[in-house]
Amino acid sequence: MISTGAFLVVRAGRERYGLDLGAVREVVDVAPPRAVPSRSPAMRGVMPLRDRHVSLIHLGALLTGGAPPAPLGETAVVVMVGRAALALEVDDVEEVVDRGATQVGGAPAGWAAGVWRVGEELVTVLELGVLAERLSEIGEST
Repeated sequence: MISTGAFLVVRAGRERYGLDLGAVREVVDVAPPRAVPSRSPAMRGVMPLRDRHVSLIHLGALLTGGAPPAPLGETAVVVMVGRAALALEVDDVEEVVDRGATQVGGAPAGWAAGVWRVGEELVTVLELGVLAERLSEIGEST
């Protein structure tokens, strides 16, 4: 569920997604990640972020279950999920929506909170906690 009622609109591939603004910490340039063992093809590795490292996850690949494109993207959104910071690689950060969006549909998938109309476009707002659980489940399987 969206905790603040506001979200950051990002683009991953051809799709637009909303990230709960209450969970967003910052938008950063992607740093080359260090590969780490992972069963999730969406996990690029860990990237340096000031005095620590954060997991770099390709958002589009995580949602589709596929592998990320070969070229590393340029932009990531750092979000807090529980006490963990994750960097979600996205194609673009478009806008902050805090008013003017209308929920027009329920969740089209278990990892979504619902669909909102922003201007003339539809945005699927994500359940970041569910996505983090999905990463954990992939890591625990097989």
